[in-house]
Amino acid sequence: MRTRAVFAVAALALAAAACGGDGGAAPTTAATTTATTATTTTVTTSTTTTTLPPEPEVGWMAWAATNLGDNPTEPPPCGGCAGGDSPVERWRPILFVDAGGVVWAAETDSLVQWDPQSGDYSPVSGLLDPSVFSMARAPDGTLWLATYDGANTFDGTRFAVGLATDLGLKGDTTWDLWVQSNGTVWVTTNQGYILTAWDGIELRHYSDADTAATWGADIEAVFPAWTQFNSAAEGPDGTMWFGTSGNGLFSFDGTTWTRYTEAEGLPSGSVEGVGFTPDGTLWLDALGGLVRFEGTTFEVVDPEVMGNWQGEYPEDVAAGPDGALWVLVNQGVFRFLDGRWEFWGEADGMAFGDTVSLTIGEDGSVWVADMHGLARYGEMPPGDSG
Repeated sequence: MRTRAVFAVAALALAAAACGGDGGAAPTTAATTTATTATTTTVTTSTTTTTLPPEPEVGWMAWAATNLGDNPTEPPPCGGCAGGDSPVERWRPILFVDAGGVVWAAETDSLVQWDPQSGDYSPVSGLLDPSVFSMARAPDGTLWLATYDGANTFDGTRFAVGLATDLGLKGDTTWDLWVQSNGTVWVTTNQGYILTAWDGIELRHYSDADTAATWGADIEAVFPAWTQFNSAAEGPDGTMWFGTSGNGLFSFDGTTWTRYTEAEGLPSGSVEGVGFTPDGTLWLDALGGLVRFEGTTFEVVDPEVMGNWQGEYPEDVAAGPDGALWVLVNQGVFRFLDGRWEFWGEADGMAFGDTVSLTIGEDGSVWVADMHGLARYGEMPPGDSG
């Protein structure tokens, strides 16, 4: 028996809980199959919508939601959020959720930790720079953090410099950061057309010919001009895949770079999210739609199959350890699991607006942040509900 979603408030401002509710309707579902007869293929199966009946409260899955619903989770304070009570300024993306369920989130001038189970909430002390833009865990347990002042590391006790200009990094500020299963750390910097890899021994820089001519002979000119990377994921064979803002999709197997564009079936050259589900399927958040790639054909998923599409293209994609694909849109979130699409939005008690992040935690939980609050999907740990 599939569990039903229940909703609860976890607002971002230090304010009273929002209005109560019964948790809203259960999500809608749709079955899907795909056709693969052309290079660019659209998922064409018809959509059927069903409403699941209520189930007993015991064993329910739960959301800790943004604006509507019950309130078993005490909302975290927001001492570092700009704008006070202004919802527009409650922008606090979740950067990382550790194995203990502790949320690491970016506020205006600090990185904060919030433990939904205990209610503990505090700025992270010891940072070398308070502005953190992305985080990732290395295989050795080290946390890597992209900051205004290079890439920092955290070993569980202290923060240290990981990558900086005096260590060969091209650019002071690190924006995006990804860690490969072999320990290689990939970063982008404020020198936006350079992608850097650190394997623990050597820094390698990749860019275009003009940038290489400007920044030095140690840059490998392998990309076309104006290639700016914004997303990445590792495939099951260890190949890295990178999305760009206008120059398509790139893969790197450790030796060779391969580029994919509209000529290979992408709906556009802008790929803003990359993710792999455990079955090895590559999913792309592209300008023009959600794209699936199983090794031979790029397929643009028909929005009608998904059931409640909220725009021309998704905001982000992420894969959970259970095999689910999560797709963030501006006003809600989709899940694709076992051939079925589900959607949570306003009708289900999720008053999303202007979503800003989608994060899969090390504990398997799924978190969404929007301009007004946080939303968590997964079994609520003891102590969350009162």
